[in-house]
Amino acid sequence: MTANRCKMGHKRNRNRSSLLKKEAFVCSDEFEIACGCAICYSVFVICLQTDSVDWPFIIQFSESLVTAFFLLEWCLRVRVFGLKWFKDSEHLLDTFIVWCPGVIVVWIMQPMQIEAEASDLFKFLRIARMLRFVQLVKAFKHVGAFEDLWKLVRGLVSSGGTLASAMSLIVFNLYVFAIFCCELIGFQEFSSDASDGAKEAQQRFKGHLPHALRT
Repeated sequence: MTANRCKMGHKRNRNRSSLLKKEAFVCSDEFEIACGCAICYSVFVICLQTDSVDWPFIIQFSESLVTAFFLLEWCLRVRVFGLKWFKDSEHLLDTFIVWCPGVIVVWIMQPMQIEAEASDLFKFLRIARMLRFVQLVKAFKHVGAFEDLWKLVRGLVSSGGTLASAMSLIVFNLYVFAIFCCELIGFQEFSSDASDGAKEAQQRFKGHLPHALRT
């Protein structure tokens, strides 16, 4: 009985030691930099697809390689941090990117050749992979050379509410001035000897509020 308890205790200690090593590896700067390099390579592959480069084998192999790497990264983080890792919205976004644009698209949709049947969804999932740029900045925040960049990005994200309010105020001001533009120019009665430029401006803004708003 005592021997069995000792064996179970040694086994628990080995498992705990292994988990601590994995946690140290996942939290290390080297692991974050490797993830950042994988993201850069993934973006490079997306650029090749956008430019319609005729390298089908290289692109497919690269997509599978990147998908396998990100899936391994996701499994390691879940193994180390457990279910509490999903409490962060950033980690939920990472999960979506790994499984939907990654595993589902690259390893399920493409081999089944259903890209043409769901082209809009396929394009959306491809574009969604660009969200990993956010994780790229996060990955390099531990590197001293990129510390200032991380501070700028973090400040920009934290002031998102203020920026949204400022943008709303700008759009409201543009909307008001667009109304004045349509009323003062679009419905202005010009004399017969008015210049061609004035008449052209009147036709451009007469009853075209969206155009005036863009102008």
